[in-house]
Amino acid sequence: MKKNHQEKENNKNKGLFFVLFLLMLVMFLSGMMFYVDEQITLINNTNSTSSNITDNFTGNQIYGEMWNYTSGGWLFDIDDAGVYYNLTGFTEGFNNGFVFVNNDTLNGGSRFEALVDGIYKVDLSLTFNSIANGGLFGVSLNHDYNPDTHRNCYARREASTDTANLGITCVMDLMAGESVGVMIENENTNRDINIYAMNLNTLRIGNIV
Repeated sequence: MKKNHQEKENNKNKGLFFVLFLLMLVMFLSGMMFYVDEQITLINNTNSTSSNITDNFTGNQIYGEMWNYTSGGWLFDIDDAGVYYNLTGFTEGFNNGFVFVNNDTLNGGSRFEALVDGIYKVDLSLTFNSIANGGLFGVSLNHDYNPDTHRNCYARREASTDTANLGITCVMDLMAGESVGVMIENENTNRDINIYAMNLNTLRIGNIV
């Protein structure tokens, strides 16, 4: 009797062990299937030709660049103090999504007109000097010819006959048909400047919310 009872206990323990083994095996296989599914999803996303993150980054980006380099510099006229003048003389560079307009100072200067509504990151670099010592110059990346719309896109510095560098980085909203350009003023005198290098580039980084 004792022997039969011991055999029953052993068989019972073996049965419990087998059930636990099956549960652990099912959990292991489920985990492996989840891991494989995640890896397949990751591979599919990696091989995709475009990404879409809340409609803000999809396919080829919208960007534009205009620039000018003149080794000996070129003269930009500032006839009156405290007046903003549209910067001109840019050459169109890489462009995907803008209309490049290159008018004279009185007719808007060099500009990018947006084709797509959006939030844009805009960068300007400018190398220049004053034709004489003295002068406080203000530079604005203007939205539709208004230098006061985006004061986050403004910089000022004193300049002399020594070469000065000025840079602006900011973000602005543009609707289709609206433009971005550069305006310069001399705040305290009507002193012209020589411009040696300038680069304006913009990149669409999202939707207007």
